Amino acid sequence: MGRRYRHIVAMDATRYGNYLEQFKPPQILREINKAQCAFFSNKPRPIAVATGNWGCGAFRGDHRVKCKFSHFLMLIPFFHL
Repeated sequence: MGRRYRHIVAMDATRYGNYLEQFKPPQILREINKAQCAFFSNKPRPIAVATGNWGCGAFRGDHRVKCKFSHFLMLIPFFHL
């Protein structure tokens, strides 16, 4: 009782040579699809997701964009951040 069911998942990160590349619609769609696939669960109850700043740092992703992706995922049933 009280234990949480956990999964550890890994997903790739795109390295952006050009900072503005990550704001193009195909890149945004890729990130959203990738996150949705990585965080999918067939559990009947909502799952908790913690991402940190995935794809930021060495991959030059914008943490504000990644935060927006996380907020978008909250709109999908069974996801809670």
